[in-house]
Amino acid sequence: MNLDMKQIRQLASILNKEGIDEFEWKDGEKSIRLRRFSGSIPAAPQAASPIPIPAPAPVAVPEISEPGKITPAQGNQFITSPIVGTFYRAQSPKADPYVKIGDKVTKGQVLCILEAMKLMNELEAEYPCEIVKILVENAEPVEFGEPLFEVKPL
Repeated sequence: MNLDMKQIRQLASILNKEGIDEFEWKDGEKSIRLRRFSGSIPAAPQAASPIPIPAPAPVAVPEISEPGKITPAQGNQFITSPIVGTFYRAQSPKADPYVKIGDKVTKGQVLCILEAMKLMNELEAEYPCEIVKILVENAEPVEFGEPLFEVKPL
């Protein structure tokens, strides 16, 4: 299995047109999984311009948590990763981070960049909030649904 980016984009476009939310193909130890998270998948995205993606809705946390799982402080919420990728706090290694602990952010403000398949995706706040904790280190890989920020809604 040697798919290049053009073939992956074509496959994603077909899945989008057909309304298929998820596709997985395995060949021995190699596999590819495409999952549609929102709206449409661009046919030919360019790595040079960030694609803004909204932060997922607040996560409801049950009263009793499972061992090893983190829970936000009472009244706080998590902003989770909408995609699998690499977490970056700033636009470049020498730039200031988008947000710091204690910052009050507005709806639509960029919180971080999530790199996936060499595309830089800006994660924007879906609601006004205050950054209480940053739960991921810079340049660390993240999973879909992984908590990135603990925030206090404003």
